[in-house]
Amino acid sequence: MKNNYLQNAKRFVRNSLSCFSFFLLLFTTMQTYAQNPQCQWAEKIAGTARDNAYSTSTDESGNVYVAGAFDSPTLTFNNGIILANSGVDDGYLAKYNSDGVCQWAEKIAGTSYDYAVSTRTDESGNVYVAGIFGSPTLIFNNGIILANSGDLDGYIAKYNSSGVCQWAEKIAGTNYDYVNSISIDESGNVYVAGDFASTTITFNNGIILANSGDLDGYIAKYNSSGVCQWAEKIAGSYNDYAYSISTDVGGNVYVSGRFWSPTLTFNNGIILANSGDLDGYIAKYNSSGVCQWAEKIAGTGYDYARSISTDVDGNM
Repeated sequence: MKNNYLQNAKRFVRNSLSCFSFFLLLFTTMQTYAQNPQCQWAEKIAGTARDNAYSTSTDESGNVYVAGAFDSPTLTFNNGIILANSGVDDGYLAKYNSDGVCQWAEKIAGTSYDYAVSTRTDESGNVYVAGIFGSPTLIFNNGIILANSGDLDGYIAKYNSSGVCQWAEKIAGTNYDYVNSISIDESGNVYVAGDFASTTITFNNGIILANSGDLDGYIAKYNSSGVCQWAEKIAGSYNDYAYSISTDVGGNVYVSGRFWSPTLTFNNGIILANSGDLDGYIAKYNSSGVCQWAEKIAGTGYDYARSISTDVDGNM
């Protein structure tokens, strides 16, 4: 039974992130077409089966970080770097310099389905990764291991610029629990967005959220040491998701997602009413986790808000 659950989770991750990757590619294409740039380099990350790169980020020195997952027995980067698969799907995190030369690659792996789906850097050159794992245990380097609490657990981890894991924390219950996106503010705080099907989902530092429906969205804040500061759910009576998270220079937090429930409830008394089958939404929180406003993006059919980003002027 659990294997069936994990197969479904595998398809969910691939389908969801394939859509995300398509929109990211389309957006980049439109931007580059408008600016008429020239491609400087392109590199493949490849094996003999299905291998994916789900998320990229850059640091202030121009290095490029990529997070993904691989089915292949071995995954080959350039510069002679190869990773061996430990299970069915393994997650990975890799660093390239500004010329596209791979500096290191590290796997995040167990014996089953494990994914690295989002990555971001901080101003000190550390790199953070978020994902999900179905393995009984998830192994990082530097002797760090997480134990699974249910069918599928979320995780976040911090690495230094040399690829050494500093800490890892799970976000978990007894059912399907996801981390979909990660963001870092200018003070080094870590924000994550995801959703959970468990009756309750547990963060560290004694923080727990209770489910209101079938699937609830959430956002959470951690300090740079990996200690959860707060967590807030975004919830109704059906399936509601938090797909993407971003921060601005003022320390505010923005989240986007979709909701199926007749009404979607945020904290601070803010509620959105559904207009059709599935509506998209965006919302703003302050650094203390208090919702400032929420807006839906809606029609009468299936509508999504897959990804969110902010600029230096506070626009989204």
